[in-house]
Amino acid sequence: MNFIHRTAIIGSNVELGDNVVIGPFCVIGTPAEHPREPYIARGTVIIGNNVKLYKLVTVDSPITNNGMTIVGDGCTMMAHSHLGHDVQLGRGVAIATGAKLGGHSLIGDYCNIGLNAVAHQRTILARGTMLGACSFAKGEYVNEFRILVGSPARDIGENKVLIKKLIDEGVFNLADLSKGQVK
Repeated sequence: MNFIHRTAIIGSNVELGDNVVIGPFCVIGTPAEHPREPYIARGTVIIGNNVKLYKLVTVDSPITNNGMTIVGDGCTMMAHSHLGHDVQLGRGVAIATGAKLGGHSLIGDYCNIGLNAVAHQRTILARGTMLGACSFAKGEYVNEFRILVGSPARDIGENKVLIKKLIDEGVFNLADLSKGQVK
């Protein structure tokens, strides 16, 4: 069963999964903030199953009629976080308070975006990436399970805490990880 706070604004182009929580003053599926595009809601915003969008979260519509902005299964977005147009979040992504993701960004499964972190438009973060608080990422970060910090973001090591957590939860095992066959 879904819970949508009475103050939330949900566009007609939004598809909701099951067990979705949308908190107070969220705005989901309104036209993208784009300087060269008309103020028209296009494409589809897909919110997966078991997603939590806490208060004041914004998720923009795509900028093309066939485009998609996707929040994958099990994602969490905290207060004042924002997804630009055509962003695609994998499953289990956590976005902390104040984080912003620019248009056309691709965020892999199990990524963690820290407090007030920013991913510039068209940024790619590989699965299991942690983007530290107040960090700025731009470009493609293709190595999985890494920790990125700073402005510009730089790789400071392996995301061992997340790997252990996912193994403990049975999401994958160490042998699969070493073979690159993680589900």
